[in-house]
Amino acid sequence: MRFNIVLVFALIVLCIALASAQAPQCGAFEKFKQCASSCEPACDQPDTKICDKKCNPPKCQCMKGMVRNKEGKCILRADC
Repeated sequence: MRFNIVLVFALIVLCIALASAQAPQCGAFEKFKQCASSCEPACDQPDTKICDKKCNPPKCQCMKGMVRNKEGKCILRADC
């Protein structure tokens, strides 16, 4: 029984290590998304854009409440 607990713990640690090794460093106010949206908010797009729920390849995207500016940085919409 004790061996099983140690084995499960080791597998959990291994999974966490692998997940963190695969996720790239994102910029300020960005988050790595395994299932990226094709409708990331941007300064030059209106808020009312209709978006599909398609899962796109993983990448860093702006955190909730932020939009991407012309320089590719995530900022508040008020700062566009």
